[in-house]
Amino acid sequence: MDIPPYQAFLSGDNLTYFWKIMKWILFLIAPGIMLAMCFPAVEKTIDIIKNIFTKNHDEQEEKDEYDVRYYD
Repeated sequence: MDIPPYQAFLSGDNLTYFWKIMKWILFLIAPGIMLAMCFPAVEKTIDIIKNIFTKNHDEQEEKDEYDVRYYD
């Protein structure tokens, strides 16, 4: 019984072919990932800007000044 010759999976032409496939996968998938992530980012940015102009900061500062402590 002969042992098959040793062959690395990603060597030579296999490695070149692997990186060619990876390049195309990233080229085709990356725009979809960016589009999927841009909508939550834009939504969060709009919420932050909206809160800057509509939130009453004086009320928040008054709430922060009072500490409620309970002693036994």
